[in-house]
This record gives sequence, C-alpha cells and structure tokens, in this order.
Amino acid sequence: MSAAPLIVDSWSPDRWRDYDALQQPTYADLAELARIEHELGRAGPVVAIEDCAKLRSLATHVAHGTASSCRTAIALKRLVRTRQ
Repeated sequence: MSAAPLIVDSWSPDRWRDYDALQQPTYADLAELARIEHELGRAGPVVAIEDCAKLRSLATHVAHGTASSCRTAIALKRLVRTRQ
C-alpha cells in the first residue's frame, strides 16, 4: 500500500504571496524585513521532502491498520536520528 503522491509542482517559496495576509503585524522597518526575507530564502529547508514522504507513508499504513502507531513512532525516531 502506498501513500498518496506528494504534489510539489505548483509550490514555490513565495507562493504565500498569492493569498491575502490576514492578522499580520505592521513592520516599521521594511528594509530590515526584506533583508530577513532574503536571508531566510537562502536558508536550507527545515524539513526534507523525503522525510515528509516517509511520514505520509507511515501515517497511511497506520490509518489502514497495516502498521501500529508505536512502530511508526520508533521509525520516526530513527529517521530523526539519521538527519542529525
């Protein structure tokens, strides 16, 4: 049994700009905001796409009863250890 495929073709780092910003703070220093956005844009991903795919697969197996949540938790701990 496989997890649903990840749809990443339409995603981009600035995709959030396509949506209305609700309940957002007003930034006094827009130049500083731009600098920080640029810095974050150069940073590596917080989560690797492979890890997301593995988590989705594990969650699918738990949902379908083909894996236990305990076994899944152990697998996730191993995954985290290999990424550190």
